[in-house]
Amino acid sequence: MPTPSLLRRIAALVYDLFLLIALLFGWVALSIGANVWLVGEEAVKESTLAAPQWSVQLGILVVISGFYSFFWRKQGQTLGMQAWRIKTQQPNGELLTQAQCFKRIAAGALSWACFGLGYLWALGPSKQTWHDKLSGTEVVLLPKESRKKD
Repeated sequence: MPTPSLLRRIAALVYDLFLLIALLFGWVALSIGANVWLVGEEAVKESTLAAPQWSVQLGILVVISGFYSFFWRKQGQTLGMQAWRIKTQQPNGELLTQAQCFKRIAAGALSWACFGLGYLWALGPSKQTWHDKLSGTEVVLLPKESRKKD
């Protein structure tokens, strides 16, 4: 199957970002609400403890990782990937394993941390990003579905 362009991949990421932002707002609201419920509003306002901050940040990582892992393991596509007709899979066409999902997420974060260099790798002859290579997966462009006429 053909490999999608870098622009198509980034468009799917932006599309997914909108859903992720909503999920992250929900997580942060739940975290703050639980903290206020447990220790009280005044204690939260005056607190300088790093523990609640770390729990929120850890939760953010769990939400992002869980989002991608869930969709990649279920059907190989997030909502943004469905809209842009791309799919993440193993080279043999099977869905990703949990280990591949985590490798892909970690390598994707590394790609962004290096100012997107890992994504720019897709402009090379192999058309694979760092996270494609490091996780042993590929992203393919799905064909347009032909609509049946009744």
